[in-house]
Amino acid sequence: MLTFRNGEDDTHIMIDCGVLSGTPEGRQKVTQAVDDIRTETDGKLAALVVTHEHWDHVSGFSDAIESFKRFSSIGEVWAAWTEDPNQTIAKEKKQQNQLRFEAVQAALHGWGSGSDDDQERGACVAALMNFMPPEGFAAFSENTNAAMNNALLLGKQRLLSPGDIVEHIPGLRVYVLGPPKDTKALHKMLGTIGKDMYGLALLPSQVATIQAFAAAAASQAYPSTLDRYVPFEPHLHWDEAAWSSEQEWKELAISYHSDSVRRIDRDWLNSAAELALQLDSYTNNTSLVLAFELADSKEVVLFVGDAQVGNWKTWVAVRSADANVSVDDLLARTVFYKVGHHGSHNATLKQGGLECMTSSKLVAAIPVDEAFARNSKHWDMPAASLLAALQEKTAGRILRSDSNFPRDSAKPDKLPESDWREFQGNVNIQEQFIEYYLR
Repeated sequence: MLTFRNGEDDTHIMIDCGVLSGTPEGRQKVTQAVDDIRTETDGKLAALVVTHEHWDHVSGFSDAIESFKRFSSIGEVWAAWTEDPNQTIAKEKKQQNQLRFEAVQAALHGWGSGSDDDQERGACVAALMNFMPPEGFAAFSENTNAAMNNALLLGKQRLLSPGDIVEHIPGLRVYVLGPPKDTKALHKMLGTIGKDMYGLALLPSQVATIQAFAAAAASQAYPSTLDRYVPFEPHLHWDEAAWSSEQEWKELAISYHSDSVRRIDRDWLNSAAELALQLDSYTNNTSLVLAFELADSKEVVLFVGDAQVGNWKTWVAVRSADANVSVDDLLARTVFYKVGHHGSHNATLKQGGLECMTSSKLVAAIPVDEAFARNSKHWDMPAASLLAALQEKTAGRILRSDSNFPRDSAKPDKLPESDWREFQGNVNIQEQFIEYYLR
């Protein structure tokens, strides 16, 4: 929740509402948070922002919908242009996500009937699909879409595009940077390590495997398209039941079926993990990205949702109604950065992104539970190289949802004593939230 104070008047904007699937007592926690926000705001939000359609960003719009209905006023609901059902990209997004979802589901089904190793791999893929509702894969489309639709119906919809400026909120100017209208950029999840991203990425060959995997799922629904995807012509294929029963192949068939090391039937399932990540990343790239400029100080607070590389790299070309303001200028004036996607390696652009955030007052905030991410989900969050870069850029002023820093903490080495005292005075840590004051 963002609160902008103008004299005696407060204006409130809320961004997203959800918890990761698997969070203990997640429904109760998110409902409590919404009730607390309703009390704090006297039930009035100038705007409710929904960045993108992932369960951990929208689950609260289902789990706590009755609490949202008790707000007395929600002025507008802001979402990205990709949520316009009349847009081709919106239709494509849902179709592609459904296709990839069906492919992963097919893989899990195949693994479930396989060896212990196969089933273990299937469990890892299931863990990757973190944005799924707790009811599981079968509820994916229905529940996540329902939560998103609930949010969009809470107020007057305002679908935003890159270059838009929102200026009707007193003391505030909001610049829209993403998601891009270039479909190629929307599909770009990866960049060059060391130049664009803070960490490892999939190789082009792996991406090609993912695409073939999704195509295979499509071929199940449309058998006539099979010859587009398989490496050999259909007339060269051998039916396993037929050749296994032929006398000349009996010895090979017995050996093949009795020795699991020889079997390759499920090898194609190995790309399901990468496919799950691609499904996740594609939706992340549709994130609504907002830069909030404070009218008096001209300082900027930046919220990027879970935008991936393709989203970030298009900002440089964004032309707003104010030709005097560039994205580089907004980044240089950023004093608070909500770190993208829990600090993952490819959700903060390096060149043209974090390196452009040059304010000496920069503070970063990471919504992450590192122990849960690494031990329960097997994710590298926050990415070590990104965390090191954030430490350097902020002189150690990083707020994390899994840490009580700066309470009872030692001063970061590179932060002057006066700045340290000021930072400590601006942070209020409570059991359910961290509050940061920008004065």
